[in-house]
Amino acid sequence: MKKVFLFVILSCFSFYLAFAQEISIIDGIRYCLQDEEATIMVQDESLSGKVIIPEYVSLHGAEYKVINVKSRAFKNTKITEIILPNSITSLGDYCFYECHSLTSITLPNGITALGDYCFAHCNSLTSITLPNGITALGKGCFNECGLTSITLPNGITSLGNHCFSDCYLLTSITLPNSITSLGDYCFNTCLSLTSITLPNNITSFGDYCFGNCLNLTSITLLNGITSLGRGCFSYCTKLTSITLPNSITSLGNDCFSECSSLTSITLPNGITFLGEGCFSECTKLTSITLPKSIRHIYGGIKEVSSGSDEVNYLGDGSFKDCSNLSEVTCQWDNLDGIDVDNNTFDNIFSEAKLYIPKGTTAMYKAKKPWSNFKYIIEGKNTTGVLQIEKQREVLISTEGNNISISGLDDNEKVYLYNLQGMSLTEGTARAGTVNLNAGNERGIVIVKIGKQSIKVKLN
Repeated sequence: MKKVFLFVILSCFSFYLAFAQEISIIDGIRYCLQDEEATIMVQDESLSGKVIIPEYVSLHGAEYKVINVKSRAFKNTKITEIILPNSITSLGDYCFYECHSLTSITLPNGITALGDYCFAHCNSLTSITLPNGITALGKGCFNECGLTSITLPNGITSLGNHCFSDCYLLTSITLPNSITSLGDYCFNTCLSLTSITLPNNITSFGDYCFGNCLNLTSITLLNGITSLGRGCFSYCTKLTSITLPNSITSLGNDCFSECSSLTSITLPNGITFLGEGCFSECTKLTSITLPKSIRHIYGGIKEVSSGSDEVNYLGDGSFKDCSNLSEVTCQWDNLDGIDVDNNTFDNIFSEAKLYIPKGTTAMYKAKKPWSNFKYIIEGKNTTGVLQIEKQREVLISTEGNNISISGLDDNEKVYLYNLQGMSLTEGTARAGTVNLNAGNERGIVIVKIGKQSIKVKLN
């Protein structure tokens, strides 16, 4: 009986040894050692300088192969350079998050994916070489990095949400043909990005994919793209023109909002949906042709011509606050079945003219929102020519978090907000100039002057 009992104890002890873990610091790096394998654990934030991880580490005469890096392993450390061995096959989420001093990294050839926010906020990391075996970049992988350019390997099929968002210094990027989609906010607020070449197989852009790319001047969209997400090109203030492929069927809400340099756009014949605020604040867009295929319109533009048998709905606030909208041409001779919300034309140009078919004045005057127009004129069959009020120009300069704005009217109020819409401060112009301080805010702030909103990058 005792022998059997002893055998059970020895068996349990052997089982324990087989699965025992040991956390040890070897050459300044914390590892978890188990079953002849080593995992790099979360390091002390004081870790600094150049770090070289070997393929094998030894302890008490036993050798362990370094195979992976735990989530948040080097988060907030002060390392400047790191070399990882080829034995490592995965990098955990937030692995190098906020390594502000990191300037160089050598990645293992066997890596197939980079975790979520893997290199986010690595402000000093200006370049990186990705192994050919990588197929996916996680959410926020390079968010707010110091990258100036990057080439992605051919095997990558997807870019996660926020993948390159807030990479302020990124001027160019090469996307491989293997990529089929771009995630939400993928290149949002890439302030230095002037152009990008898209792969042939891409079919969709996520929400705010290129939003706030203030220096993006051109982009070529290829056939095969079927939709542009919400705010996809919003605040691309230097985008002057864009050609939409015939494959596109819908434009999301605010898709081109605040594209203040956009002068023309041709909508493809197959498009059926324009989202709310799609062209709002496109102050230089003088006219647009709406194809008969459109069934739902939510977007704000400067001049509207409608009345085809296909257009039967104008959404909530479609053209609200389009203060330069001076002409609307409506060719409906019967408003039965036409669904138009009462606030569709709220706060447009007070002298705006509504052109309608002959003999329909009484019908339009009896129904909102048409009855709100000051001038209702019969008999115009053309789309009309819009007279656009000239946009006032102001001069904005920054030094640190101080913002100076000139070219204002005396006693004119100016407001300062962050990107989340929180009020930071306000001021009143004296002698045409006002000075504002953004406090501890970083990155992009919004200056609001009357109905004009201007994004400003703090130095």
